[in-house]
Amino acid sequence: MNRFVALAILALGLCVAPIAQSALPPGYGGVLRVPGTAGLRLPDPTDVRTPLEATVVAGVYDTLYTLRGNRVVPSLAAALPEMEGDIARVRLRQGIRRHDRRPLTARDVVRAFRPLLRSTSEPWLSGLARRGGGLDMRAEDETTIAFRLEDPEFDLARRLAATPLSIRLGQGHGTGPYRARLRDGALHLYQFRPAARGAPRLRAIHIEPARSRDDELRAFDLGELDVSWRGASLYGQPGREVVRHALPASTPVLLVPQARQRGRLGPLARTIDRRRLARVGLDPGDHIGDLPAPVARGSQTGALRLMVVAGDPLQEELAAALAARFDEVGWRTTILRKDSTRYDVLVRTDQWDLRIVQLPPPLPDDRSLLAAAWIAVGSPDRARELLGGAGPDRVAQAARELPAIVLGQRQRTMHHLPTLRGVEHDPWGRVLLHRAFLPRSDEP
Repeated sequence: MNRFVALAILALGLCVAPIAQSALPPGYGGVLRVPGTAGLRLPDPTDVRTPLEATVVAGVYDTLYTLRGNRVVPSLAAALPEMEGDIARVRLRQGIRRHDRRPLTARDVVRAFRPLLRSTSEPWLSGLARRGGGLDMRAEDETTIAFRLEDPEFDLARRLAATPLSIRLGQGHGTGPYRARLRDGALHLYQFRPAARGAPRLRAIHIEPARSRDDELRAFDLGELDVSWRGASLYGQPGREVVRHALPASTPVLLVPQARQRGRLGPLARTIDRRRLARVGLDPGDHIGDLPAPVARGSQTGALRLMVVAGDPLQEELAAALAARFDEVGWRTTILRKDSTRYDVLVRTDQWDLRIVQLPPPLPDDRSLLAAAWIAVGSPDRARELLGGAGPDRVAQAARELPAIVLGQRQRTMHHLPTLRGVEHDPWGRVLLHRAFLPRSDEP
């Protein structure tokens, strides 16, 4: 009898073994080498300039809440806010670790919000009450933050899901799946196993400085890069299988004039041939989402100074395409190429006429994108009005009055080898870095 039992157990084991093997979790480890798409900086959720930066910010920092479709769900928070009159209490999940492995506390969250009042992201705090020049929020205990709201009906949880309100505890220092370090001109993301969202699967992601199209494709062909944003191969048809992962065109690209040059918007808008912009990676269009297109007015003409960030391939190529068109109709266009530090300084001066701005979505809705656009053109008051609950008519009016030209939305495709698996993106167009993985050593 024991002999028959043993045989039965052996047969059962043979039947189950293939199932167990196929159910093994994906492997952890490995390094992914990714080309940059612009100058590399430590991620800052209050100043996100490209879709790749938005992806990195989402991999390094967490928000108190996040969006799953149209539904708001807790992230660092343990549950939705508890309301008591105009006081909203947000309780943190237990056991969350910062990148320095210390526990995340309510005081950390309060300290993370204070600098926002002095940044361009201040309009995102609309709806939160102020006290003594600061936010009326406090840490009631180690895990509870109390916010006073201007309106008890304000949807605090949804606002706290916005990218600019990510919990940033220092430069490249948060609670997300990866820790960020900038070294030798490259941005390095290192696995953080105690992450609130769980350990990421890749040990590290190295983002290298942006290259020219041919250099990037050549490096991808030679195996020096694991990802390419420019195509599958330098030679047209790759000699190996390449996976193409199309990302949603969710990032509007604007042509923004310096405040004194807004009288040129009318003739500029009439000059631009948006069909040409598809060649440099745009889905041409003149709207932000479903909102009315900005109405470009003015009649001034003359020489133009178009300022771009040196080393940003999209800005460089887009500037060249725009300048060629402007020159065709008699404008004298000079392209000013400035490194990122000098560029930031000059934005606040009158030594330029036009610049190119990308708007990675802070929240995936048209009102939020429009608010980000008004912040980008230097009008935070209009952004506060939009984020403070302006009605649909005021939103439509703000869209028509935006002093910028919408060129289109950025198109992106991520090319990679089949060995990189689990590549997904969210509705905002951000690649979910913590889900990507390489095969286990015992997998084919």
